[in-house]
Amino acid sequence: MGPREGEDLIAHYLQVLTDKTGSLISLAAVSGVVFGRAPDAFEEPMRLFGERVGVAFQLADDVIDLAPAAAGTGKSAGTDLRAGVPTMPLLLLRQRADGDAAAAALLERVAEDADAAIPALREHQVTRDTLAEARRWAASAVEALAPLPDGAVRTALTRFAEAVVDRSR
Repeated sequence: MGPREGEDLIAHYLQVLTDKTGSLISLAAVSGVVFGRAPDAFEEPMRLFGERVGVAFQLADDVIDLAPAAAGTGKSAGTDLRAGVPTMPLLLLRQRADGDAAAAALLERVAEDADAAIPALREHQVTRDTLAEARRWAASAVEALAPLPDGAVRTALTRFAEAVVDRSR
């Protein structure tokens, strides 16, 4: 389902990512607490961690979708764009197109020939902003781990959150 009329497109997109990948990773994280017989107090931090790292993963994937095929991502550049899937760079570009002629021109290029526009979109500020947003979500995921004791598990989860975003380089 798409956003309702008048709903903020970016907020809707982030909620979709939370409901999609965030809920999947959250379930796995909370299951680890339950089946590992960890204290119940760790369930909520792990739920938040999973949701947030899931959003970070998908935002990094939006950046990866614009990477050249030779970058070793396993994806052909622009797969989501050509399929009409609105990703964060495209949503940010649409948002900027209202008051920015260059953004509006690039948005038109994307609509006319997505393949030809991919290199320009890859280099545009909206893609860097998407990666920065992915890093914010990953950092927020790590912050959710604060109630967990220091140790190997917390360190591994922190590294996982960082790796989710670093894979987009």
